[in-house]
Amino acid sequence: MVAGLKNAERFNAAGRTAAEQRNIATVRIVFEGLARADFSVLYSNLAADGSIWIIGFTPQRLPKNAGNPNFFSDLFPNGIDFDIKQVAVDGNLIVVEWEDMCITKDGRKYENTGCSLFTFNDEGKIRSYHEYIDPEKFYAIL
Repeated sequence: MVAGLKNAERFNAAGRTAAEQRNIATVRIVFEGLARADFSVLYSNLAADGSIWIIGFTPQRLPKNAGNPNFFSDLFPNGIDFDIKQVAVDGNLIVVEWEDMCITKDGRKYENTGCSLFTFNDEGKIRSYHEYIDPEKFYAIL
């Protein structure tokens, strides 16, 4: 399976300010990276004081190896197919609604729906990333 990004044209920056265009481009780069199993792309665009929050992900429920920088790329080695449903932009805030599907390292199908909320600092780095998904669907494949 080759992962991809469906409806990427929804990352349209026409008529936006220069900062919004830059931020939209960064969000698209992040989703393209996740689609090809390059999960480091999120971290490489994160501000030094930035944060990542995924709803329902707690240290008590995640496996001990979740802190491994390769955790997600090991779990989803073929990347993730994203179907971008909506993209909303308001200054330094971008919200992306999506559906995803992928095959895990052991051949199981994973599907979820979610919303990603990016906030950017004035330098164009991601100040915070919040992902809202059904965590039970994620835990079911661990």
